[in-house]
Amino acid sequence: MAGLIRTRVAMATRSFSTSAVARGFGKEPDWDQRNDEESAKYMWDEASTIGYIRLAAIDDVRQLVANMYTDAAALNAQAKTFKPAAGKIRLTTAIDLANPNHEYNQKTVLQAPLSTLPLKDAAAIRRFQLLAGPRWTPGTPGSSELAADGDGWFKLSEARYPAIRMNRKSASDMLERLVEAANDPKSPIPADTPLDGRHLLAKQSKFGGAKRYARREALQRRPDIVGGVKGFPKEWLSTEAQDKLKA
Repeated sequence: MAGLIRTRVAMATRSFSTSAVARGFGKEPDWDQRNDEESAKYMWDEASTIGYIRLAAIDDVRQLVANMYTDAAALNAQAKTFKPAAGKIRLTTAIDLANPNHEYNQKTVLQAPLSTLPLKDAAAIRRFQLLAGPRWTPGTPGSSELAADGDGWFKLSEARYPAIRMNRKSASDMLERLVEAANDPKSPIPADTPLDGRHLLAKQSKFGGAKRYARREALQRRPDIVGGVKGFPKEWLSTEAQDKLKA
């Protein structure tokens, strides 16, 4: 009985062995001599893979230029003079072609100087700066945001919606609501409230002085340390506390 079981097990496992499978495919074809290790060795007698990619890119540009000369008459007939937008309010969207389905490809960035916004007076401008918070900068957002430029700039990004047009509409609506709240004469926000620029100092600390404009601004401004907090607005202190600070 034990011998019979061993025989049946051997027959069952034999059908799943590698040799049984190999016999079903027949003889493998002869090895291609062109793929031999010695013949496939790179002998520096032709362009590399990156070189061929570069040549293909050059050929694409050359073909594009040739098409421009061929279709020059049609292109000139349809040419239009570029006219930049009259306003300075910019709505930009960046698309990553390496990952076109990424959610942040629908992100919209709104950027505008306060001088182009319909703010009624100086009090409305100050209220808008207070309402904007860290989205307001003294200068153009970026490398020049610490250099004073009029009443400053406003920058807002929106990426909560799945479509670019929806994000643009949302950013535009938020800007309109901010302008409306800043122009409200009955606003509970006092127009004489000092601005808090600690978010600008935080950017300086983040860059660690690596940026040239950060070093320059740090040397020019030299913010005071009030109560252990660097850059705390002294105007927010009481009169007695300001006198102690001056002393």
